[in-house]
Amino acid sequence: MIRKIFSIVSLAVVGVLPLAATASADDPVLPVESSLRAEPDGVTWPSASEFTYRMTVLSGPDGADFSFHFPHRPWGPADVGGTPFSTGNAVLEGPGELKIESALVADPSPTSCFRGGFGSTLNFYRLTMEPNSQTTVTMPSRLLAAPVAGMDKSIEAVIGGMGSAPSAVLKAPIAIGGTQGVRIVSRFVGANRHSQITRRPGEAFRITGRTVPALKNRMLSFRAEPRFWSATGGPPRNRVLTTVKTDAEGRFRTVALRLSKTASWVLTSRLVKPGSFDPSASCNGTVEIGRKTERATVRTLDGRDFVSTSVKGPGAKPRKIELSFFRGTTYDENMKVISRNGPIMILNAGCNKVGGGYEVRRGRLRWIGPVASTAMGCSDDRTGWISSRLMKGLTARFVGETLLLTGKRGIRIRLKPAG
Repeated sequence: MIRKIFSIVSLAVVGVLPLAATASADDPVLPVESSLRAEPDGVTWPSASEFTYRMTVLSGPDGADFSFHFPHRPWGPADVGGTPFSTGNAVLEGPGELKIESALVADPSPTSCFRGGFGSTLNFYRLTMEPNSQTTVTMPSRLLAAPVAGMDKSIEAVIGGMGSAPSAVLKAPIAIGGTQGVRIVSRFVGANRHSQITRRPGEAFRITGRTVPALKNRMLSFRAEPRFWSATGGPPRNRVLTTVKTDAEGRFRTVALRLSKTASWVLTSRLVKPGSFDPSASCNGTVEIGRKTERATVRTLDGRDFVSTSVKGPGAKPRKIELSFFRGTTYDENMKVISRNGPIMILNAGCNKVGGGYEVRRGRLRWIGPVASTAMGCSDDRTGWISSRLMKGLTARFVGETLLLTGKRGIRIRLKPAG
């Protein structure tokens, strides 16, 4: 989820908050030498989790003037979302001038689930140095959760890369010890690779999986947390779905599970008695309960990604449509800021990406204000087919987890949540 949000925001230039004059991104003066290390080079969970990024740079005879950032590091395993390390504000130890050039801010999806941190704010810095000088940039950080098997135990700095290819990517190892975490890796029985299924109220589903490391004869507890639900009545409550015992190889399979309340339920699991392991929860996917047709709203679209399963209508229509909804800076027709946290919709129909502020009024989805687009030259670009219709508006409603867009002359687009 994190990677998707960041890439969309940078494309639309709606989540980037300018904080200083643009650095020499088009013509940077790069350092002649650069290195990165962690200090100390190892941490222990949870007793000694703090450390510092230290990036040392050396300028040449022309000095240096360039941008850089410390990206949020992923855990590594595909089943673990979030980031294991926090990021603070960088400071300069030595000569030179360091400024925050811009900040990229993202919010987690309403159905997100992650271990450690989400990685909301990412600062982009500009460093200016005199000729033949050396300086060190430091940034405080700490380990946010217990280490898990298969994690990427490294930190990273990227020189350049804001609107262009990075000039250099620096990596440094960091040893991580102490209390170990457990990954409870699972899937829905009979489902495809996506970690989301749809069931009617009371309809059964099962979960199967394993623990990493393999834990023999251990009890696991599965919980369900509601994220979206009908406006009528009170919100559903968190609930324990079941407990299950692993076999001699750390594998498990639950009994038939059921949820009766119409909602989007995020499932998590943890060891019942952690013992020497960390008790943090693992993420186990989302269950959509309910097949009622409901009007789409900004609230039910916000933070979600969809990909088309069918596109019907007259004309040269695209074969595939992707829509993403999130929050960012929105503008009016005069390019004055309407909101720093307004609803944004991004369209990808196979070539150019189009995005801008949107609204849903009486179930009708449409763009509002100026709409930006990339300018790729594609021989068979059909983006305009759907883009022009979203300018006028399409009726948007949910049928269970499916987003259905309809319009005049038989336009009918079905989209499923992107996995």
